[in-house]
Amino acid sequence: MAKAYKLIDAVDVPQTFWIPHTKNNGVKFEYVKMLPGKVYDEYIDDDVFMTALLDAHKKMDYTPERKSALDACGARYKETKCVPCNGGKKRLDVWFVEVVDV
Repeated sequence: MAKAYKLIDAVDVPQTFWIPHTKNNGVKFEYVKMLPGKVYDEYIDDDVFMTALLDAHKKMDYTPERKSALDACGARYKETKCVPCNGGKKRLDVWFVEVVDV
């Protein structure tokens, strides 16, 4: 089976990442926009790109519904506390991309 990557199922809005990839014997950073439900295979064999992409995560406000959606699709996330407000708000640090077999 071939490998590809996509946004996790709990994400329903496009996401943009600032990701490096190997180009002409060097590394170049570019914005990568990903759409929900779309599967990608560009740069799948580029270790620099895939390592950075799979480590791309964002923090968002905690809601029980959001946590349930992440649990339902088996997404990788971590519950954290908001640093600027001294831990007064719960946050979710979510990894948005997963590798899939196509």
